[in-house]
Amino acid sequence: MNRSRPVWTSPLRAGSLVALTAVVAAVISALSAIGATPAEANGGRGWKTSTTQAPTTTTTPTTTAPPTTTIAPTTTTVPPTTTTTVAAATTTTTSPPATGAAKTVLFGAVTDTMAQLDTFEASAGKKVGLYGYYASFAFNANFDAAAAGAIRARGAQPMVTWEPWDPTSGSASQPSYSLAKIVNGSFDAYITRWATQIKASGQPLWLRFAHEMNGNWYPWAEGVNGNTSGQYVAAWRHVHDIFTQVGAKNVTWVWTPNVIMGNTPTLASLYPGDAYVDWIGVDGYNWGTTQSWGSTWQTFDQVFGPTLASLQQISAKPIVIAEMASTEVGGDKAAWIRQFFASIASQPRIKAFIWFNLKKETDWRIESSAAAKAAFAAGIADPRY
Repeated sequence: MNRSRPVWTSPLRAGSLVALTAVVAAVISALSAIGATPAEANGGRGWKTSTTQAPTTTTTPTTTAPPTTTIAPTTTTVPPTTTTTVAAATTTTTSPPATGAAKTVLFGAVTDTMAQLDTFEASAGKKVGLYGYYASFAFNANFDAAAAGAIRARGAQPMVTWEPWDPTSGSASQPSYSLAKIVNGSFDAYITRWATQIKASGQPLWLRFAHEMNGNWYPWAEGVNGNTSGQYVAAWRHVHDIFTQVGAKNVTWVWTPNVIMGNTPTLASLYPGDAYVDWIGVDGYNWGTTQSWGSTWQTFDQVFGPTLASLQQISAKPIVIAEMASTEVGGDKAAWIRQFFASIASQPRIKAFIWFNLKKETDWRIESSAAAKAAFAAGIADPRY
């Protein structure tokens, strides 16, 4: 996820959706065709600050204006409001919808537009069951139920990555969005509004709050932005408590760190606990030799192996790879994809994955070459997906 800071663009177009704009206002709007939102507005490639497996990739906010057919963001900023903190958490009872009798692994994608998703599905030879998009505290004052509904209408489950920051800043130093402000109730009115709106939608939603918290490229990471040890878990639980109090039981809580790097906090110290999480996961990328910080070609197992092992020690919850992809530069991408499918076939705990199908820091798309496209289509043809 740290792949170069996301561009925060959001597909909002009514039939062709365009990238989630900097204003991201809607994760969504568009979606006449399927409502979805930006590809990774940030989830995943944040700022590269380590020479070890770079944070997964993200897209940086684009400054392009949204298409005239898109819905403008409701309020460009959401100043924190002071509200009292809510009570203790209770276990979530929601679970992701069944993916079909023969299917045991749910697969999905992140794209900038619905037209791109059409291309991805045509290349894969199969419809996605999960679609990832992004929303921020700064630009998404309200939960966009219409956008999520459009994604469902397309046959996929929406997974929104909800980020407490202003993505246009591109900086981890954003005092207005410190973990302390979330914990002390400064955003309670805003969080309560989202929880109430999600509950009112009456539809299941995967909610990935403050992902890649073990890096240093986001303002919700401990050790940056004035945040201290223990505050991430406190913030997560506080947000969860509000949803519990409101009665938003249709939320599936997804906790996803970045792949472990040499200088990152232990995952156990950042895990909110099984009572507050439904799925655990990870974001990671094979950067090949694309980066000046010294990236090298890594197999799927080299990228994800240590983190998957750590996750399985932390919890028995199902695992989702929430952001993943490989470059073509420095190795054989088709072989990488084949090895990926072979690896997850031997890991029953991995129940879902999302391919970051964008051309950003490098060409992460499965369509980057005929060989890569064919390898992915062959792998995903297995009835388990």
